[in-house]
Amino acid sequence: HEIVDLPVPLNSEDLPDFNPKLDVQIPPNSTPDPSSVSTALLLERLSIAKTQFHSSLVSQYGNYTSKLFDREPVMEQFKLGSPSRERHHRRLQLKLLDTLQHSTPTALQDLVAEQASNINPIDGGGIHLDRFGNSTKNSNTFTWTTAGHSAAAGHGNLFSQSYTSQLTQSLQPLFAQLGIRFIGKNYAMGGMGSAPQLALCLEEVYGSDIDVISWDFGMTDAGGSMPFRQYLWFNRVRMHPTHPILVTQGNLFNKMEVLEKEGGGGIVYFESSKMYKRLTSNNLIPDSSLLDENDLERMPPSLQYIVCDGKVETGSPCNEHKWNTTDYCTLSKFQVSWHPGWKIQQLTGKMIAYFMIESLQAALEELHEMIHPNEANATDSTNVRARSLGDEPTSTKALTDTYRDIRERLQSRDKVDFELFLNSSLAQFDLGEHNKGVGPVKNTTLDIIQQSIYRGNAVCTTTLLPADSRYRGIMTETGHVGTYLNEQYDWGSPYRSRAIPNVPATYEHPTSPFQMVYVPGDRRSGSCVNGTGYEIDFKDYYAVQYGEGWFTETFPKKSMIAAYGHERDGGSDAGAKAKNSNRGLILVCTIYCPFGNCPKGTVSLEEIGPSLNET
Repeated sequence: HEIVDLPVPLNSEDLPDFNPKLDVQIPPNSTPDPSSVSTALLLERLSIAKTQFHSSLVSQYGNYTSKLFDREPVMEQFKLGSPSRERHHRRLQLKLLDTLQHSTPTALQDLVAEQASNINPIDGGGIHLDRFGNSTKNSNTFTWTTAGHSAAAGHGNLFSQSYTSQLTQSLQPLFAQLGIRFIGKNYAMGGMGSAPQLALCLEEVYGSDIDVISWDFGMTDAGGSMPFRQYLWFNRVRMHPTHPILVTQGNLFNKMEVLEKEGGGGIVYFESSKMYKRLTSNNLIPDSSLLDENDLERMPPSLQYIVCDGKVETGSPCNEHKWNTTDYCTLSKFQVSWHPGWKIQQLTGKMIAYFMIESLQAALEELHEMIHPNEANATDSTNVRARSLGDEPTSTKALTDTYRDIRERLQSRDKVDFELFLNSSLAQFDLGEHNKGVGPVKNTTLDIIQQSIYRGNAVCTTTLLPADSRYRGIMTETGHVGTYLNEQYDWGSPYRSRAIPNVPATYEHPTSPFQMVYVPGDRRSGSCVNGTGYEIDFKDYYAVQYGEGWFTETFPKKSMIAAYGHERDGGSDAGAKAKNSNRGLILVCTIYCPFGNCPKGTVSLEEIGPSLNET
């Protein structure tokens, strides 16, 4: 089998003992048919891919690999209940069924070869994209999307050093072995909270095809003191067209079990604090502040200066070796104490990749038992579920029918889960009435808008980057389409580049459209030498200057309605009412001001409000 070559600079005798719990067990009497794709073939390919993944870990962590990536403590970092585990596996199984039904061994090899030649360490894992930013060849994709604040975006590091890029580099070749194109999208934005803007603009920002979306807003959502933000995010994720699995970081979802059972969602809680604790416990990693230069040189670069004085990336000499950008960039913006350096970003990406690989293996083994129930142990609970599908398939037609039946059953469970969510009460969520100053302050207002805000149909026009609607040219309707790599999308105009007219536009003859602007100084770190990515998140905005007079604009544009204006039933009779009513809510978000420092001359909505009421 052709596999992706990964560098392993150590000699074979330097390799730690391979963790037997990482092995994939190929079912007995399951010889892969060379002319077709079967679960036995996929299990074999997964075993090869996992060996390659382990070798890549050894190349980065050397003799510390077996301790760092011991299965039990690694998996303990990821908390999910039985309902979420089943939903997560179900999503993976539907992707695997796509491979079984529509792929061939030759196509698998082609995808592996393509991914091997196309992974770019600078951009964090390249893929062939069409002009809309979608993959051009294999339609069987699995998309991970990171949403979060500056630490999640990787600020202070190169874009390729962010944990999402590290996750993508690990999983692209492995998923390719199974006929699935893994796409990792780091759409985190510095300083942004999860709600209300990003939660209500979920599809327009993060895209329409998401399998897993992360929530990494611990710092900007005030450490959990604004729970209504997380609950709004959860509801909007469930309303997303693809109902993605939600991975959270930070101990904020204190009603996770309720969300799983009553909300029907798949939620994985990544306790990254456990990863930090492991690094400093039981001398897992030597303390760099206690080592001489010779001892440090014998450690892998990925672990040098990661623990000092019993703390992670804190204190001397760790502070002096936290970043690794000088070979590409001379800039040091965002290299602050609260942003993880490249070593923690890399380790985080590898830990999440480990969890995803273990989940993929479990999902594939369960799927094999569903298809071949006679091979399973009669007492196994999975076998009981599998046997309900019928006898062992013995012909191509029987196998095709089995695949169809399994797919229908998996999709049926997805529908049941979504109905469970739609019929659940919003009373279980803290909607903010007890969070004075950060949530709705009037119960009467809350009663009116809660259903619309949490589960109603929303179409959002956002100027933020990164954003699917801007990259695809849907929001601007200018025909400029691109990605964060080629930057061919519509940038707008530099701040204050438009001259003030001699005669302001009147109410009867307004100017159109609004001017979308960007701050040129923000783009100075967009790329460094050799096109190395540094950051891709920017807070562009619509600007109206004093003296320009009246403007007019239509929101949402027809292109936005066509792309994102889904008619989703928000539960109860909300959907029926929405289809037969022109009533709606218009929410306006003002310019993003880092740490509350707005540009001189900025006018707030509170200042504009009285004049709007007069017109």
